Amino acid sequence: MIKTPLIIDKNKPLIIFAAVGVINTLIHSTAVISFVELLAINPVLANTFAFFISNILSYFMNSNWTFRVAPNLSGYLKFLIASTGSLFFAITFSAFAEYMGWHYLIGLFLVIVISPLLTFLVYKTWVFSGKQK
Repeated sequence: MIKTPLIIDKNKPLIIFAAVGVINTLIHSTAVISFVELLAINPVLANTFAFFISNILSYFMNSNWTFRVAPNLSGYLKFLIASTGSLFFAITFSAFAEYMGWHYLIGLFLVIVISPLLTFLVYKTWVFSGKQK
């Protein structure tokens, strides 16, 4: 058996969550490009479709891999609400940076660093707080 450092063991759900986020970003991007380039769908509509596709897949990946909780409809509805909340975090951090007169990349940095951590905490404490598999 391969031993992993304690820091990896303690943060394994967060590491898996980050990996799911990368996979989910690739799924979303691929869906948008496919809808726009292959089906000539408007980019805004393509992003809307891609959001729901990637959101549903993200729910199942996070249920099964990150939090090890059996997926169900009420869990997905919580996940969808939390995902929408994550969008609110992103907009808020970006708007805060703009309000402060900071460069927009500082806002983007806040979005990239803080938003996933807050989302992880919301998922862990509210969405996936049930019994693990």
